[in-house]
Amino acid sequence: MANKVLPGYKGLATIDGIPIRCTSFSVNPKQESIFYNHVMGLRDSVNYATSNTKGKLVETSNNVNTQRRIWRPGVVTVAGGISFPATVTNLASMFEKAKFASLIDVDYVYYCTPNSDGARSFKEGRVNSFELNATAGEVINISSDLMFKNISDYSGTKEIEYTIAEKLITWDKINLTFSNVPFAIDKTLIQSFNFRINNNVTPIYVSGDSSKGNVSDSLFPLELRVGMQEVSGTVIFYRDQGQEFIAIDQSKPSKINVTLPSLAFSMDVVFQTSAMDGLVGPVITQMPFVGVDKVFS
Repeated sequence: MANKVLPGYKGLATIDGIPIRCTSFSVNPKQESIFYNHVMGLRDSVNYATSNTKGKLVETSNNVNTQRRIWRPGVVTVAGGISFPATVTNLASMFEKAKFASLIDVDYVYYCTPNSDGARSFKEGRVNSFELNATAGEVINISSDLMFKNISDYSGTKEIEYTIAEKLITWDKINLTFSNVPFAIDKTLIQSFNFRINNNVTPIYVSGDSSKGNVSDSLFPLELRVGMQEVSGTVIFYRDQGQEFIAIDQSKPSKINVTLPSLAFSMDVVFQTSAMDGLVGPVITQMPFVGVDKVFS
């Protein structure tokens, strides 16, 4: 019987109990074998017929190139990306996980059917990065990089169909206001807004625990260390002026207030020098910013 090619669009992610229809999901374990150099060298010919040691060749017809004779398994990293359109249900939950880099569990069913074994559980993870993109005329999109301590086959009940209707959050539902900004921004001219949270998560590996009785346990991270959080982003708007902003005095941070359905927050930021490119089409100004102090409030 021929193998079935299963459509990936029927897959579904469940993050801490919240079903999410993803546009992509690429979280996977990664492990590389580690090889060692040794006295025989990596490309020395040996007499395969009589010896496994380096020496004088006897029969050239039996010579082989012996390479990489000593190796061991490397550590395992479970990481990857997820992207999905923002909804009232999923946006606030994912943002809070990224904001505090709190623990996160994800179940992913690659094909939603009771007879499919294509499902995985990812446990004790953290959001390494989170990016929100809002462009005029489009749906607000979320992209995140996730990292986990463990992976296993999914043993729960698979969703055959997820039929609950959800309204996507579109550009017209985001409200941006600015305070203490050293230049003028006309909200009606904003073309796009995006920001990124980077938590700089690092996997921590330790020597094997013999009490577990399984060497492979020591190849997975013991902990996921959260580093210093970095926040950056860009406001892009239509503009017909020349020089817009060059940072001279940054004694006080600016504030960006973001209001969305089910989510509202403010960011303390410092704006960087503006950029304007000469291209065919409308003239736009890019205003990059960097989060400062306790960024979110």
